[in-house]
Amino acid sequence: MRPILASLALAALAAAACSSSDEQLSFGTMAGTWELAEFRYIDLADANNTFDVVPQLASFGIVVRIELRADGMVIFMQNGLAIDTSVATLQGDVVTLNTGGDQDVWRVTLSGATMTWDSQFPETFDFGTDGTDEAARIRARWTRP
Repeated sequence: MRPILASLALAALAAAACSSSDEQLSFGTMAGTWELAEFRYIDLADANNTFDVVPQLASFGIVVRIELRADGMVIFMQNGLAIDTSVATLQGDVVTLNTGGDQDVWRVTLSGATMTWDSQFPETFDFGTDGTDEAARIRARWTRP
């Protein structure tokens, strides 16, 4: 399983890709700063079994934001400090992020000032905190601060 902040970072640029309508968006259209509002692991065996990481981050005073640039560059920030960067490619409503040798793919929708990404790559998470990871997907929601 990827570290949580790395996964958060990978999720970030995906939001810049497309809207939920037929309108094709560009990175330039979505350029700006976005704040993580939800980063939810969803159990593939039971979609009602979920875990949102954001309240845990908030309990430690951690705020995760991204700065999306028109050239497809993304800067991931924790409490205002840059922690990572990535370059993305965009095809339709799919963004592929290349960060630290990893490649993650996200399907993106946009509704007003909220972007939602659904992971298209396999992930695991220990929902029962019993030391056993279960198959999962991630849904990340970003809002303009």
